[in-house]
Amino acid sequence: MLTSFQQAGQTLELLRKELGDQITYLGSDLTPGGTASLKSRADKLNQQGTEVFTKIDHALETANSYFNSIRPTKS
Repeated sequence: MLTSFQQAGQTLELLRKELGDQITYLGSDLTPGGTASLKSRADKLNQQGTEVFTKIDHALETANSYFNSIRPTKS
């Protein structure tokens, strides 16, 4: 369970950094040409975001399974 959360956290941190870089770039070149130049990068970041959220969902499913397995049963 912890490994799932660590992996999700690592991929989320990478995405956060790359989004920060994108924001910094846009801050220095907020022109139509500057924003258009980021189209392919934005597509890649959208795909990365999907992968990050998939890993987060998996980590949450793993945690829920674990917690449900240790929950006392009702009699």
